[in-house]
Amino acid sequence: MTKLITVEKILSWNPCPEWRDPDRIRSVVGDGMSVLELLRTNIKPEDRLWVVLRKELLDARILRLFACDCAEMALTRERDKGKEPDPRSWESVRVARLYAKGEATREELSAVSSAAWSAAWCAACSAARDAAWSAAWSAANSAAYSAAWSAAWSAVCSAARHAERTWQVGHLIGMLTGDDA
Repeated sequence: MTKLITVEKILSWNPCPEWRDPDRIRSVVGDGMSVLELLRTNIKPEDRLWVVLRKELLDARILRLFACDCAEMALTRERDKGKEPDPRSWESVRVARLYAKGEATREELSAVSSAAWSAAWCAACSAARDAAWSAAWSAANSAAYSAAWSAAWSAVCSAARHAERTWQVGHLIGMLTGDDA
C-alpha cells in the first residue's frame, strides 16, 4: 500500500512558515502524493527531503541505509580534502549498515554510536578552536574584508549544500526504485 502525503499530514509535521499555507501545499501534493512522486517534484531538494525522511513514510531499514550513505559521502568528502575522518566514524557507518541488514546487534550499534559521539566531540572541539581563531583574526583585521570573505564562503557553502541535497534526492529515488546500486 502506498502511503500518501497529504496537506493535512504536512501541516501536522509543523513545516517552516514558507510551507504553512494549505493552498501552497495543495498546489504541490493535490489530494495526495506518493513519496516517489513528491521526490520528483520541482520544489527545493531540502524541502522534498524534509517531507519524505519520516518513519511514517519510509521503512526504517531504508532510512538507516540512506543515512549511512549520506554519512559515508560526507566522510569521503573530508578525506578528499585531506582531512582523514576519525576511524570511529567510519566504523559507526559500517556497523549501522550491518544493523540495517540484520547482521549486527543493537549492542554493537550502541557501542559504535558511543564511539562516534566521542569522535564527533573531538571534531567539534577542534572546529570550535578554529572558529575562535578565525573570529580573533577577523576582529584584528578589516571588517569589510571579513564580511566579503564571509559572503563568498556562504555562496560556496550554499552551492555545495544544494548540490549535496540534489544528490541525496536522486540517491533516495534510486534506492526506492532499485535503480541505485
